[in-house]
Amino acid sequence: MQSFYDLRLEIEELIDGGDYQFMGTSPDLPNLIVAGDTVEDVIAQAPSVARALIETMREYGQPLPHRAFCAS
Repeated sequence: MQSFYDLRLEIEELIDGGDYQFMGTSPDLPNLIVAGDTVEDVIAQAPSVARALIETMREYGQPLPHRAFCAS
């Protein structure tokens, strides 16, 4: 069975002169941080970063975000 999550992504512009211009985080998935040069970069990278974070959380027995729905 594969789990699907419906996670909110909050994107903010970084004005600190660093390497990236935008950062995305999710109130639904603590520790999710995605950085990119554009908003589109952040949106495109978010699913793979979230997937890796959720897999790590499972490995360590940490609580997972509320599942939107499950499908086989």
